[in-house]
Amino acid sequence: MIFVKGIVGIFFRQLGMCIAAMLLASLAASLTLTPVISSLLLGPRGTRKPGLLSRIGQPLFVRMVEAYAAVLGIALKHRAAVAVGALGLSLLSLALIPRIGTEFTSEGDTGEVRLTLELPVGTRAERTNEFVERVAGLIASRYGQAVQHIFTCAGYDRKSLSAAFGERESSNIGMIYVRFVRMAQSSFTTMQAAQEIAQMIESALDLMPYLIRRNVTAADPMAGALFGSSNKPLTVEVLGQDFADMEQVAGEIQAVMAWTAGVHEPMTSRDIARPELSIVVDREAAAKHKTRVGTVVDYVPTYVYGRTVTKFRERGDEYDLFVRLGESDRSLVEDLGNLTVPNADGKPIRVDAIARVRNDLGPVEIERKEQQRLISVGARIYGRPLGDVARDVRRGVEKPQIPHGTMIRWGGYVEEQAIAFKWLFIALALGILLVYMVMACQFESLLDPLVIMFSVPFAITGVLVALYLTRIPLGVIPFVGVIMLVGIVVNNAIVLVDYTNICGRGGMELFEAVKLA
Repeated sequence: MIFVKGIVGIFFRQLGMCIAAMLLASLAASLTLTPVISSLLLGPRGTRKPGLLSRIGQPLFVRMVEAYAAVLGIALKHRAAVAVGALGLSLLSLALIPRIGTEFTSEGDTGEVRLTLELPVGTRAERTNEFVERVAGLIASRYGQAVQHIFTCAGYDRKSLSAAFGERESSNIGMIYVRFVRMAQSSFTTMQAAQEIAQMIESALDLMPYLIRRNVTAADPMAGALFGSSNKPLTVEVLGQDFADMEQVAGEIQAVMAWTAGVHEPMTSRDIARPELSIVVDREAAAKHKTRVGTVVDYVPTYVYGRTVTKFRERGDEYDLFVRLGESDRSLVEDLGNLTVPNADGKPIRVDAIARVRNDLGPVEIERKEQQRLISVGARIYGRPLGDVARDVRRGVEKPQIPHGTMIRWGGYVEEQAIAFKWLFIALALGILLVYMVMACQFESLLDPLVIMFSVPFAITGVLVALYLTRIPLGVIPFVGVIMLVGIVVNNAIVLVDYTNICGRGGMELFEAVKLA
């Protein structure tokens, strides 16, 4: 696990190092401390009096040993049937793999649901906030006492760290965070609540006309920091240079996702062009009036958005002094031309004397990856394993004709799952090889370790059956457990084979040596 790459390596490298340190400490204790304590606490054989626990458990243990010896005797008499039956059971368990499914990681039940609501581009933050409050009211009335608290926000903040966690901010985007009472989670999971909230918003006909996009998720917020803005489990990336071709391919992929079972709320990352006001400075006019372009850039945003210019201190308390024009002086487009900025002589110069204000349509953002433009198509997964959904979407995505210069590839959890499984398979093979090499050195034989290694496939059989019965897909966490199991399952077989060899060297017949071991 120390050599595994990618995000899985970040997660489990420390675990592998801790296990190595723990085993070294265990070895030191078993070679030094355990013999010393045994010599102090245990007397010669026959002098120790059995304790209460021993007197109660010994008869039960004896009966269990006798029953096991009888079963083992029958198995040794029908070795071929037992071997064929075990092998057949192992092969049959492989048929469970398609039914189990695969995923990157299981969604933990955090007790939190996050909603991102996007209104038409250009919507003012005040209107967005009203819309968000209405949705929050619907959630509060639906779940009542089950809600611990609801946090809402709308608009954007220049000093916000939301981008670090994969969140987008704009005046037309609002977010809602719902925290459920822990006791209430016994009646429903967070994923179920997220699905129900999404359906509730979709059924609210008075809300849907104003809503362009919505994203309801119960995922860990740290996923945004790890996977960026496209932190949805199912993500397909469209790369190219021509936005028209890219949007066509992204639309076809979105349609494929919409028809795939288990996929919810497929959407593209490409935003509608946002209306904006551009102030284009006439450099010759600005130079004639002794005004720098930087002065316009500095003053106009302060007039419109405001700025904290200083702090007022009184009796140990500090208050920010925020300067901004009044609403009546900045509500119309014409007001921008009436603003004044100082020139080099300190005289006020009107903005419309050195610049012109025009209406434009500008992109909200242009995403790039590996020096190419990017449009990502993402969706939530509910009710099916990620691997099964990705397989169905991949079949549908292969059908559309991809324009020249445009390419598609998987991103998000699907990409990380492929990388993780590749390295985990390498770690599993390396683990099996190392275990065999260590045992070959220990037994000074190539045959005895081979016998022991036959126990590994049957351990994996138990894993597959357990995952199928518990309805848990094969993800990174169970895979790491399988790697650890390779080292654990051989321990019992090592003791059995080693003691069987000791008895055999003492002259005991093979079957009796096996039964005694």
